[in-house]
Amino acid sequence: MISHFPKDANSSTGVSGVSILRDKLQSHDVVSFVWPQEVDRGIDLVAFAVSKDGTNDGVHTAFLGAFQCKASGNDQKKRTVPVDQHHGYWSSATPPVFVANVDTSTKEVLVEDAQSFLAADKTAAKNQTSVRTTVTLEDAMPDIRLRMYAQALAPWASRHLRSRTLAHRDSSNGLDPKSTWSLIAYAGTAFRPGEPSDGMTPGNWYECSQYFTLIDSLYHDQKCRDQLLAGFPSNKAAESQHEGASSFKFLLHLLDVYTAFGELHMSMPDREAAKIDLDRAVLIIPRIWNDSVDSTLCSSSKLASRILSIGKLKRARGRNRPRDVNYLLTALADGQPMEDALRQLIEPWWDAGHSFVDPNWSSSCSQV
Repeated sequence: MISHFPKDANSSTGVSGVSILRDKLQSHDVVSFVWPQEVDRGIDLVAFAVSKDGTNDGVHTAFLGAFQCKASGNDQKKRTVPVDQHHGYWSSATPPVFVANVDTSTKEVLVEDAQSFLAADKTAAKNQTSVRTTVTLEDAMPDIRLRMYAQALAPWASRHLRSRTLAHRDSSNGLDPKSTWSLIAYAGTAFRPGEPSDGMTPGNWYECSQYFTLIDSLYHDQKCRDQLLAGFPSNKAAESQHEGASSFKFLLHLLDVYTAFGELHMSMPDREAAKIDLDRAVLIIPRIWNDSVDSTLCSSSKLASRILSIGKLKRARGRNRPRDVNYLLTALADGQPMEDALRQLIEPWWDAGHSFVDPNWSSSCSQV
């Protein structure tokens, strides 16, 4: 007989803890169900993200995460979740595993990414007996949803995102942990000693394609879309603030990743087939850019100038780009339409016989 509740659910505290966690997840458009313990005792709940585009009640996605729940009653001193025999599983599980400590008296839920925490200190990881939980579920949900999306759509990006714990704070990189877009921008620019590339920058054509699939899926969600557009500061003075600059930094990262397409196309055996991936990016970038222009109540050229004034992304080591994101932003600041600027940015890498530019380019951009 398969049980319907986690292993500690024999107590009323265990049952209450699971119920509180499920209700909290539901309020953040994450639907969960109890995982049978006879199948797997390393997780208590499996959850799926629900995407709402503003025109429907929500679409259940295949973007999932797993949760291990520990109900603590009113014991404020034990805000940890024991590792027990789960170290190996949590460190290598296919879905991201989040551990949750639930205070059944206050209904506060503190969470952490189990893999991120265990990997944070590799020398002590094997001896870890518990995972510290210090971040509330409400504060961590943008990060949790992003990790669920990335694990399914862009595993390489998920690895970068999960290299930091949910509790991590880094004001020097302008990290706003409550903003999905700030987290993406942070992962894209954060310096990681010992790694061959700078942050979450795609290393090949397929990773570029996955990146834009991830961005497209996130932007279709109404809450994520509103979050990005609400993140722009109303005046230039606010751009120096970490939270205010997060949306600008994301746009900067989005355009920088696009510039990688031109360089990386040489790795594709069939350039015409690769053009399909490029077309997807050509559709999503103008849509996000035009919405951002409307949100900031300024012109496209003014928005480009404001982003340029914040700072320029470092070029990834080993790359020699004839034209980079700064070239693109300068063209926009000079008044060029987005579709023309995108075309001119990539064009030098495509020879005349295999040019990706076709008569439908402008019409494709106009669809957004």
